Amino acid sequence: IFGNENSVVGVVTVLSLLTFRFSNLDFDAKQSAFTLFGIFCIFMVGPHLASISTPIVKFVINFISIMAIVVLSCHNVVLSNQSILVLSYLLLYGYQVDNINIYISRVCGLALGGIIVAGVFYIKQRKVKFENKLSDVIKDVNFNNDRTKWQLKLTL
Repeated sequence: IFGNENSVVGVVTVLSLLTFRFSNLDFDAKQSAFTLFGIFCIFMVGPHLASISTPIVKFVINFISIMAIVVLSCHNVVLSNQSILVLSYLLLYGYQVDNINIYISRVCGLALGGIIVAGVFYIKQRKVKFENKLSDVIKDVNFNNDRTKWQLKLTL
C-alpha cells in the first residue's frame, strides 16, 4: 500500500504487534496506548531528521529520540520492550528516504501502524489494572537511580 521503499514500516509494525499483544509498558493501559502511538510519532520524525542532518545534530537527534523511546518503554526492565522499539528506530534510520512522496507515504504508514499497535495493545490490556501512570514513569527518571543509569548507557 505504501510502496516497496517503505516495506520496513510493515516490519516495524509487525514486530511491535508481536511484542505488545502480550506485553505491557507497566503503566495505565490507556496512557500506554497513547505512549505507543507517541513512539510511532518519534519513528515518523527522528530517523528522517537525523538522516538529513550534520553529524553533531544527527547524534543529538538520535540520542534524544532513543532516550525518549527507552524511558517511555522500559519502566520495567524485565519486559525488554525497549529492544524491539530501539531496533525499529534503527531499522527506519537505516532505510533512508530521499523523495518527499516516499517520506509522506512512510509517515502515513507509521501513523496507521501506530494506530493498529496502540489499538491491539489497548484491547488486550484494557482490563489489567496498573499502579503506575505515565507521570510516575517520568518522575522516576533520576540519574542517581540504577534504571536511569542503565537507560542512559543503553542509549549511548
